[in-house]
Amino acid sequence: MAKVFYVLRMLVYVVVLSAAMLGALYGLPATARYRVVEQYQFVAAAESGDVALGILAPQSGPYQHVSAVDVVWNGEIARERAPDLEVLMLLGTLPAGTTRTATVTYEAVLPQGKTLWDAPVDALHLSPQEKIESDAAPIARLAALLSEHNAATRRDVFAIYSFVAGYLTWPTEDRINVTPTAMDALVSKVGVCEDFANLMVALCRATGAPAQVISGLYFPETLLPFMVYTSTWSHPAGAHAWVEFYTEAGWEMADPSHASAFMPLRWRAFGRNDGRHLSYGEAHAELDVYAQMQAWAMEQGKMVAAMSAPLKFVATASAADVSVTPTVTVQKLWDGVWLNFILVFVVTVLLIRLLENRILRRKLASRAMSTD
Repeated sequence: MAKVFYVLRMLVYVVVLSAAMLGALYGLPATARYRVVEQYQFVAAAESGDVALGILAPQSGPYQHVSAVDVVWNGEIARERAPDLEVLMLLGTLPAGTTRTATVTYEAVLPQGKTLWDAPVDALHLSPQEKIESDAAPIARLAALLSEHNAATRRDVFAIYSFVAGYLTWPTEDRINVTPTAMDALVSKVGVCEDFANLMVALCRATGAPAQVISGLYFPETLLPFMVYTSTWSHPAGAHAWVEFYTEAGWEMADPSHASAFMPLRWRAFGRNDGRHLSYGEAHAELDVYAQMQAWAMEQGKMVAAMSAPLKFVATASAADVSVTPTVTVQKLWDGVWLNFILVFVVTVLLIRLLENRILRRKLASRAMSTD
């Protein structure tokens, strides 16, 4: 019997320790800090010419703080502010046989914990939009089934979020030249992060809950603190899309595509940031700014290279033999989640050890009394 109680006690300790670790990872507030360095190396082979480079950089927002963007470039630098973005426009001359590099550096502080903020609600947040067919009959019918109230509440939005997370599955093969829409996702039941976000926003708007799709970056959990990660023609943080929604509580964020992989823990991606989402703003507004930047660059020369995600840049040149290579370096300068994990682990193990010592002392005292 003593062995049975011992095994049961050990199982209880494992459950308690596991719950404490989950709480440390996802429940306690923390802050992650990243340094991002984007470098664009121009090379002119045989011809001299002028080059132009446009870059979109994120700005501070309700659940992120971006330090002042620093630009190093041997040429003209112009800056313009757009909603949630800073537009960098670089001009310069590249002699034949030379190399010149533009470097953009910023730091982003991303808190982990509940997100809640005040901001105006615009007509856009309730209207049909390209790729978000909130007025389509199938979406309206489904929204009515998911909503329990005439005016959508936070509970209704959570029901929509949970439905989308469980309804869509990630594609098993690469999708090329696919323009995701909410209706496509509803019919196919397959989608990537943008499909999840479009469908959730369409359903929210159909129920009367203001919502919008957010475009940005996601820093994966595999990025270890203080390590340096470098990617060429890509980004250590991947392109991502999620949702911001408004209810009686205020504005919050949700990530239905991430919830789909962790349905038992789907609460962790609703109404809270995990310290890994870096917003570039509302998806359509960002694309509009990108298109304007692209038009400016094309006025300066011929297209050399462009990328709208995960990097957001356009490079042009007056000479035909100019090339550009983008490289991104990310370093996680701090991650409070790891500190929480270590502290909670140590405290929990110590408490378990103290409890075991107390149980052992009681057993020894009981044996001593029985011997007497």
